[in-house]
Amino acid sequence: RAMFEVTGTAAGVPCCIQVPIDLRRYVPGRRAEAVCNLSGQLYPTLERVPGEPFEDTLERVSAEMRARKGGTPGIGSSMVVAAITSPGLYATRMLYRRMVAGEIRSGKCNPYLSNLGELEPERLEVPGAVVTDACLVSPLMYSPGFLVGVSTFRDAMTVTVGYADAAVNGDVVSRFLGLLEGELVDAAG
Repeated sequence: RAMFEVTGTAAGVPCCIQVPIDLRRYVPGRRAEAVCNLSGQLYPTLERVPGEPFEDTLERVSAEMRARKGGTPGIGSSMVVAAITSPGLYATRMLYRRMVAGEIRSGKCNPYLSNLGELEPERLEVPGAVVTDACLVSPLMYSPGFLVGVSTFRDAMTVTVGYADAAVNGDVVSRFLGLLEGELVDAAG
C-alpha cells in the first residue's frame, strides 16, 4: 500500500514485486549449512484498491502468495539463474549489465521485498561477547532498484532498505518508509 502511494499507481493497474522464496524447503531438515542466500524468485502481482482496509489488502496478498507457492515454487527461477550463469562470469556480467541498462533507461524496475529471515540467537556465536541484538541489512541495489528487507531477532522486527542515488531518491525512500511505518503501527494498533 505504501508503494502504491509513493508511485502514484492508478486503481486497477496490476503491479509486480519481486519476492524471494526460501529454497531450504527442499533441503533435508529445512536448514542450510551456513548463512547463505538459498532462494528463488516469485513475481506476485496486485492491483491498487483505493480505500481498501489494511486487512483486506493483507488477505489479497496472502491469497496471491498462497497461489504462487503451490507446487515447487522457486525451482524455475533457480534453473534460469543456473542457465544464465553457465557460460561463465564474463557472459553473465554482460547480460546483467544489459538488463540493468534497460531498467535505467526506462527508470522503472520491480521493487524487491525480502523476508531476510529470523536470526536465531543460538546460531550467533561471538567469542567473548553475548549477542543482545542483531539484524540483517538489505544489500544495495543499483538505481532504479529498490529492496526492502525484513529480519527478526527475538521479538524485534527490523526493516532496512537498499537503494542507490541517495541524493536523488532519498526523499522518496523517506516518504515510503514513513508510510510503511504508519501502516505497520496502524495494523498493530
